[in-house]
Amino acid sequence: MTPALRLCQHVRMDQTEAQAFAEQWVSDWNAHDLDALLAHFTDDVVFTSPVAVRLFGGDGVVRGKEALRKYWSEGIRLIPDLHFEVLAVYVGISTIVINYRNQAGGVVSEVLTFDGPLVREGHGTYLTQVLRAVGAWVRAGGVGRSHATVRDDHDLTPLGLRGS
Repeated sequence: MTPALRLCQHVRMDQTEAQAFAEQWVSDWNAHDLDALLAHFTDDVVFTSPVAVRLFGGDGVVRGKEALRKYWSEGIRLIPDLHFEVLAVYVGISTIVINYRNQAGGVVSEVLTFDGPLVREGHGTYLTQVLRAVGAWVRAGGVGRSHATVRDDHDLTPLGLRGS
């Protein structure tokens, strides 16, 4: 790794840059424009999500831009009215956290680590009760099954998943 790249990995992003990134990120998500969204990520991006475990099995680690496209495409398919509203943006060293509300009112945080101008690593983070709900929803058959098939204590509303 060159010294310049190493330096880029550990540079504090300022609040203006972070806010601009978050605004573009939410705009791309709300347009369901995966090409525009994925343009912000390195080809070898690593993204973790407990929801990926529930939807695809495995360890919840999505490796590479094309695998990330598959994961997010499935999310948009399952939640056609997907829409986010940014609540807050937190800035760290080469890292931002986008705290947002989804179309169902659920609050989620996405942790993104940059390599220069592109995201090289991301983590979707969810409230524990939402993850239990996703697991119950998937076990109940997911799409095509109504919320009525899932126990009341596993409400999927915060995530936005529902039967079709």
